[in-house]
Formats: sequence, C-alpha cells, structure tokens
Amino acid sequence: MTTDPTPGTPPPARRVGVRPVLAVVVGIAVSVLVAAGLRAWGSGEPAAASVALGLLVVLAFYGIGTLFLAAVVRVMPGASLALGMLTYSFQVLALGAFFIALARSEMLDGRVDATWLGGTIAVGTLAWVVAHVRWATTRRQLAYDLPPGQQEAGAR
Repeated sequence: MTTDPTPGTPPPARRVGVRPVLAVVVGIAVSVLVAAGLRAWGSGEPAAASVALGLLVVLAFYGIGTLFLAAVVRVMPGASLALGMLTYSFQVLALGAFFIALARSEMLDGRVDATWLGGTIAVGTLAWVVAHVRWATTRRQLAYDLPPGQQEAGAR
C-alpha cells in the first residue's frame, strides 16, 4: 500500500477556508481595541470613539469585500479578477462617501476626532494589506492544472 494517488486521478481540491481572514480580523480588532482603551484613558472619549469607529470601517469595508471575493472564487474562478477590481472600486467609492458624509455631519465637532479616525483606518488598512500579502505569498497553490494524461509529467 502506498500513499501515492492512483495514476490518472487528479489530486483532491483544497478548500480555502475563512481561517486566514478570521485571524486578520481578530488581530486588527484586538490591536485597535487596545489602542482605543489606551486613548480613552489618555485623551478622552472622542479619541476612543474615533478608534472604535475606524475599526468598524476597516472591518466592514475590507471584511465584506474579502468574504464576497472568497465566495466568487469558489463559484466562478474566471470572473474573480474582474469582480475583484469592481469590489475594490466600490470600496474606494464607499470609503469616500463615508468621509464626505462624516465631514458634512456634526460628528467632527467634538464627538469624533478626525486625526484618530484617519490614523486608525490607515493602520488597519496597512495591517490588512500586509496580512493578505503574507497569506498570498506563503500558501501553496498550483498556478495551473495539468491536462488529463499529463499528471505524471515531471514526476521522479
């Protein structure tokens, strides 16, 4: 009995779970909540509210987009690039609309600190990008599938 698959059968497809996404979300949430607690202790309530709002913005925009793309890749892998670009464009527009709505509201007059909100979103975005780049460069995934009959090509 060997561990080699039967010749002619493709290797089983690996499902990509949401574990890496959850790890990133938990890491960002913990770091931002710690920062919010420190800011509330040191600077007061507007800074802490700004950090918490920034956390919600980062998790909502990037988390929803990532989960959407993960679902699309499972159903229509060929459309993932086009839908990824569309999702990114939507995220940029939605983030811009959020900032415009926030600037027009009266929340920046004392309830929310713009510096801490922007800093939290910038740090959260940087953490999200670094985590995704690390995940994409360290996972082992075939770049292409061999056609049937050439499964043993290059095997020694």
